[in-house]
Amino acid sequence: EDLLGIIHYSGSVAAADRRCASPYDMAAETVEEIRGIKKQLDLTASAKSDRRN
Repeated sequence: EDLLGIIHYSGSVAAADRRCASPYDMAAETVEEIRGIKKQLDLTASAKSDRRN
């Protein structure tokens, strides 16, 4: 399988965890990386579904 994306280490995520805060509020760059991976997953799932039909 192809690599869908990379989530880089972010001290902001660790800081959010220590503060019991949401990474969505403190680590925008990580959120964007995750959204990119989700987009790739959706595209991959859609393509596989289309091939089955």
